[in-house]
Amino acid sequence: MIKTILVPTSGSGTDQYVFETALAIAKLVKAHMEFLHLHVPDADAVVCTPHADFARGPAMANVLQAVREQSASLSSDAFQHVHEFCRDRKIELRPSPRVTGPVTAEWRETDGPAAYLTSCARHCDMTVVGRRRHQDFLPAGVLENLLLGSGRPVVIASESVPREGIQTIVVGWNETPEAARALGAALPLLEQAREIHIVSIEESATGGQDALTELASRLAWHGVAAEVELIKGHKSASRELINVVRRLSADLLVVGAFGRGPFREAVFGGVTRALIEGADLPVFMLH
Repeated sequence: MIKTILVPTSGSGTDQYVFETALAIAKLVKAHMEFLHLHVPDADAVVCTPHADFARGPAMANVLQAVREQSASLSSDAFQHVHEFCRDRKIELRPSPRVTGPVTAEWRETDGPAAYLTSCARHCDMTVVGRRRHQDFLPAGVLENLLLGSGRPVVIASESVPREGIQTIVVGWNETPEAARALGAALPLLEQAREIHIVSIEESATGGQDALTELASRLAWHGVAAEVELIKGHKSASRELINVVRRLSADLLVVGAFGRGPFREAVFGGVTRALIEGADLPVFMLH
């Protein structure tokens, strides 16, 4: 089940489409959204400030003061963004659950290192984040840390928000543990969506059409009626998937997140990296 959704709140321009994406998912499963604004330590914030590494002496004091002022501004904006969003969409702010009812939300802000987000993500059923487009003092690798370290699905929001809710979902499939874990985690969403497509790219498919047909038959036991498609072509898998979701006007793409190498510093594989950085719809990932 998906009942709690962590929504890191930056106070920047990414908040709006991240909130809209989180709400679209929350409505599908009647979940509770936990908006969290994190105040990172001054030293960490300075590291994320452009040109701060060139500052010395009095200049560093000026940088630190500017960082604190911007941090306070981001916190104030985050608070305002959340409360205006919930007010405009008539979402009740409450810290405790109800047995039944519509979507609810809560607002929290706290001090801590960026790693605290990963800890919070482990305690929720899902996290919805945006791509970094604005200065917010979080490290560049925060999204990858969530994927590798939370053990929970992460939805990467895009500027293209599903205005009519999440109705069509594409599952990018190949015969791997990562794809299987992502599919299992996404089942609560698949059970509520109107249209499901399971797509496998020939270059990465090991089971072929028979495996897709068998997978669809298993999903039918969950009440999920899925169409299957094996794509043959010479383009990259990420490009093929993006072409498919555009053709189907999909609202969400579900994929396994693949990493190369056993350590945190390992770079994600090409398909995962391309979808993290540039897919023009929300992407549901689980490593």
